[in-house]
Amino acid sequence: METKAISREVVFARPREVEIRQTAVPDPGKGEVLVRTLYSGISHGTEMTWYRGTSPGGRKDVRNGLFVERCGTESGYPCVQGYEEVCEVVALGDAVTGLTIGDKITCTCGHREYAVVKADGPYIRLLPPEMDPMHGVFLALGGVALDALLSAPLRLGESAVVFGQGVIGLLLVALCRKAGADPVIAVDPLESRREMARAFGAHHALAPGPELALTVRELCRGKGADVAFEVSGAYPALHEAFRVTANPYGTVVAGGFYQGEAKGLFLGEEFRHSSHGMGGATRMVALHERIESPASAWGLRRVLETVWRLLVDGSLPVEKLVTHVYPASRAAEAFRLVDEHPEACLKVVLDMRA
Repeated sequence: METKAISREVVFARPREVEIRQTAVPDPGKGEVLVRTLYSGISHGTEMTWYRGTSPGGRKDVRNGLFVERCGTESGYPCVQGYEEVCEVVALGDAVTGLTIGDKITCTCGHREYAVVKADGPYIRLLPPEMDPMHGVFLALGGVALDALLSAPLRLGESAVVFGQGVIGLLLVALCRKAGADPVIAVDPLESRREMARAFGAHHALAPGPELALTVRELCRGKGADVAFEVSGAYPALHEAFRVTANPYGTVVAGGFYQGEAKGLFLGEEFRHSSHGMGGATRMVALHERIESPASAWGLRRVLETVWRLLVDGSLPVEKLVTHVYPASRAAEAFRLVDEHPEACLKVVLDMRA
């Protein structure tokens, strides 16, 4: 009897409980490739909600696009998360073209040592030989940052404020500069993050506080920012985004992964009343509003292709973002770091070979 090869995977057995489990290495089918994961990035947003047990996907079902209470005892656990992988192709299924064994590619396959993925999936990108494989883990989050930029009517010479200087916020700062925004203002409570924002191109990096809105208005020709991006997921920051945005024509892009009730968000204040006494002057949009519009020429593949070009040519300085690399065998420590000390890390990466 043939013995199947064994693959390891990082599993959330239940909230805040991480295990390394073994499973058989799968075989690729038609149009699929078997990959061995080299590096897998940890998401501080989507993935950590599963780690903490706060994701609605772990508690509710989706029916007709709406979250509804789940019937029965199904919890969504155990589960494998992760969507920021760089892998090596180790086997080809039938009818696969454009990839060969030994190629290094980006994909989304979760924190698994071996996985089968579709060869034509939207996240598949071939790494050039000269590219640091670690940089490939930023494709997905770079796509989120570009989604935010495309969701805003930001034009050359207009001002932008970015709340939250984690990986997405820093990438968004760089994209705003590349798009010709002036000034680009980064906001974060941590001086280390503000310093990083300056390295990514922010003209100004400010700490939140009572005088923030007034300071931003002074920096933005006395009128406030044309666009404010909120990508921290903190409701008070979303409220401040409305305060710093120019009225009556400013736009707030809500791009954070918000959890729980909206404590600290007062939509009856700046969102409802502009500085000219006009009601409902500030416009709020969510990620994907533009790229998913039927009239848009954009879509996921074009967003990812654009980000990939910027990663390959070095326009996005992602080499500054990886702060910790853990062997997969110590994944529990890596997730505990992100959970308990998010201020101490930017991108934490699992080396799935160790």
